[in-house]
Amino acid sequence: MGGFGKCNPEQVQEKNYKFFRITQMAYIFGGTTHFMLGLLFLFVIYVPPMALFNFIFSVPAFTASYILNRKGRHNLAFSLIFIELITHQIAGVYFVGWEAGFQFYLIYLAGLLFFNRQWKRKIRTFCLTIISLTYALLYIYLRTPNNVLTPLQYHIFFLTAAITIMIAITQLIHYYVKVASNAEDTLLKTNKNLSEKKKELARTLSMLNRELSEAAEYVKTALPPTLDEGCIKTDWRFVPSSSLGGDAFGYHWIDDDHFAMYLADVSGHGVGAALLSVSVMNTLRSGSLADVDFTEPDNVLEGLNMAFPGEENNHLFFTIWYGVYNKQTRELKFASGGHPPALLQRESSMIQLTTKNITIGVIPEAPFVSSNCQIEAGDKLYLYSDGVYELKLKSGALWQFEEFVNYLCVEDDAGNPKLEKLYQQTTAISDGALEDDFTIVEIKFD
Repeated sequence: MGGFGKCNPEQVQEKNYKFFRITQMAYIFGGTTHFMLGLLFLFVIYVPPMALFNFIFSVPAFTASYILNRKGRHNLAFSLIFIELITHQIAGVYFVGWEAGFQFYLIYLAGLLFFNRQWKRKIRTFCLTIISLTYALLYIYLRTPNNVLTPLQYHIFFLTAAITIMIAITQLIHYYVKVASNAEDTLLKTNKNLSEKKKELARTLSMLNRELSEAAEYVKTALPPTLDEGCIKTDWRFVPSSSLGGDAFGYHWIDDDHFAMYLADVSGHGVGAALLSVSVMNTLRSGSLADVDFTEPDNVLEGLNMAFPGEENNHLFFTIWYGVYNKQTRELKFASGGHPPALLQRESSMIQLTTKNITIGVIPEAPFVSSNCQIEAGDKLYLYSDGVYELKLKSGALWQFEEFVNYLCVEDDAGNPKLEKLYQQTTAISDGALEDDFTIVEIKFD
């Protein structure tokens, strides 16, 4: 319905714009026709009461509704016209008669009710009831007019009313079909765009999963093999999460007497976190920190803190536990930076090894301290990340750190590998897939 124009005042909300366009044209058309009817009743047919009704009430009502509609007062404007159309048809049938066809305009009014989105079903039903009752009462009680017109005048009024209502209803149907067609076209276009975006998202997700898998394999290649011979034996379990965390670990002999062991956990997930963790491992393995004594854990953490500032690594930080074992003195020096404590198992007891240091990369030139303890034959040391024990259970509760420690204390009489049993336990009790990397290292001292 291009004839409705493109005007859209600021007061008209987008959701009411369709109703605004329909009624705005209806108010212009109604005001004009009622003015012409007033002239017709005054000078041609000579029914003064109907002329006065049109000039005094109908034309001002349509004018006021037009203004109110532009100001966004759609309900008030439509209510005023609803009253005008009801009373106008009553007056028309009363003064001119049923044969003039004024009652046909009630049919058009009933159709307009359903284009007002702000009116709820109860209001529409109430208004439709009023229209129906008005139509029925006019037919029953006011079929004999107060002013009798000539047969030709009745024919002209009747045909004019019928044709006008036919055109008006056709316009409503045309507008509805046009809106529905546009909505259908928009829906089809939107569905097509969504389908294309879904395919693009699937391709992106597939590529991301491949990158994560490749990054996980790259991290695994940087991990050390297990040690089965000598005074130190090792075992480990590393299972990257679906989103790939930033866990990595390592151990190696610095010289003939000193054995280094370490585990880092980079904040965040994804390829960036994985690459940073591998970079840290390579730095420790190669001993490439300048002016750093790798047999002194506090010195190592200071060097890492200077070499990997978070501001230069996309604001990625990492926690770490680093220890050095002297096989001659059986002393273990260690330092941790924001990392969970290592667990030293001595027979059936667990000793937590930790130091009060900040996370690596947060504060440049921050001081770090270390500690030490004596290692006895048969001791076992466990390094791990928080992904091992921060689990959401099927019950909805969280697995407590103390429960994790107690589980490690229990020896398997069947001789099954403890770390594999631990992993199976965590997957069995957790609610779904692990949200973080599962990383734990066991070091046995003879």
